[in-house]
Amino acid sequence: MISKVSLYITFKNVGKEIDDNFKIIKSFSNFFIVQNNSRTKILIYFKNNIFNIDDIVHIKGAISEIKNVNSFHNSNNVYLQIYKASVYLYEKANINYFVNKDANTRMFLNLFIFSKQIDKNSEIIQMLKEMSIIHYFIISGFHFGIIYFIFKKIFEKIRLVKVSEYLSLLLLFIYLCMLKFPISAFRAFIFLLLRVINQKLFNKKFSNLTLLAFIATLFLIFDYSLIFNYSFIFSFVLTFVILLTNNIFRNAKKEYLKNIWIFLFTYFSSLLISLTLVEKISIFSFIYQLFFGPIIFLSYTFSILFFWTKYLSMWYFNFLSALIKLIYKTNIEINIGKKLIYLPFIIHALYILIYMLISLNRNYLIYKINSYFLTYQLNHFQRWL
Repeated sequence: MISKVSLYITFKNVGKEIDDNFKIIKSFSNFFIVQNNSRTKILIYFKNNIFNIDDIVHIKGAISEIKNVNSFHNSNNVYLQIYKASVYLYEKANINYFVNKDANTRMFLNLFIFSKQIDKNSEIIQMLKEMSIIHYFIISGFHFGIIYFIFKKIFEKIRLVKVSEYLSLLLLFIYLCMLKFPISAFRAFIFLLLRVINQKLFNKKFSNLTLLAFIATLFLIFDYSLIFNYSFIFSFVLTFVILLTNNIFRNAKKEYLKNIWIFLFTYFSSLLISLTLVEKISIFSFIYQLFFGPIIFLSYTFSILFFWTKYLSMWYFNFLSALIKLIYKTNIEINIGKKLIYLPFIIHALYILIYMLISLNRNYLIYKINSYFLTYQLNHFQRWL
């Protein structure tokens, strides 16, 4: 219902002339996206765009409907545009929260802690994109898991074990409000919250897969257009793959072997989804992600705990910057030729089918073992009588 009302309001704006101030919610090279008071998104074409997210700009022009809607428009839930707009900056956003730091440290701290790219044309940012590891440097469910772990350990160390989970969730919620509820982080927060509720009130009655399915359904009830949103797709599909793989290899004798399989399947899943967006991939992206995984864990933990330092943070992020530049020299990209739209759906469907077959086979095996022992016990009891 909420989504249908939103769609109705969107197309009511077609043909309207606007002459007002708007806040930019997304910014790209030759266009940006704004949102009006009714939360309707409008794409503004602006060649050699110099504006950033949260800048307030004055826009004058006529709204029209986007005729050739593609995956980008669906992903961003934007179906209106102003092709020839008069635009000027009304108020510059304060996107830099670390003005007393050097430029390199400012860039990394804004990226790690607030997911803000203060310089869209940064050499480091472009390198990270080309190596397919930029998602490691932007707040996601992975980072929220790290923060939750850090907070929980801190509270346990100061002997607040009984309330460590609740205090950690409270601080996470405050942080989530500061970030303005990005999909991946919001999903991670609700998932952590429901896991605690499931454990404390329902004695782990519901599986993690059930909790994830419930959260996805909840998101889509409030806004069905999220099904086209790549943040939503990446967040839920990758978490789904992690949980499925964890269930498949839950009986693995070596924990590190299970983690390797989880990483492999998650990487392959993210690569397949990426192929619907890009036509180029990095040959060594798997190695880069494997290499930078522990480094990002350390870097994110460092950012949270030592953002207030001057020389220590400057030294660390200079080292990280130099390391990225060094590794980038090995990067080789190959051209796929065209975006692969249907392949990810087919592969993921096959994976779910394989998981179901493995689960059925495992349940059947357990049933046969239980039946054998029950028969054995009955026979033994009859002989005793």
